[in-house]
Amino acid sequence: MDSFIKKRQLPDDLKQDFINALQEAFSGLIKVPIKITDLRDALLAGGSPVTTTEIKKRFEEYLERLTKGKELEKIRIVLE
Repeated sequence: MDSFIKKRQLPDDLKQDFINALQEAFSGLIKVPIKITDLRDALLAGGSPVTTTEIKKRFEEYLERLTKGKELEKIRIVLE
């Protein structure tokens, strides 16, 4: 696995140990899709223009709503 990470290239001969390591690394990941329009609506809720502090707060609140009850380390955000 370390060689794969360094070289960024799959080995020519995929051994079962390597496949098992990949499965373990990716198991349990949680896809959280975000539609661009929904993100825009969340960031503009309450009006615009907005301060950097307020937009950060809105973004964090939006992410919290989407990820509530999920393991944060396993979440992967996907923009759609």
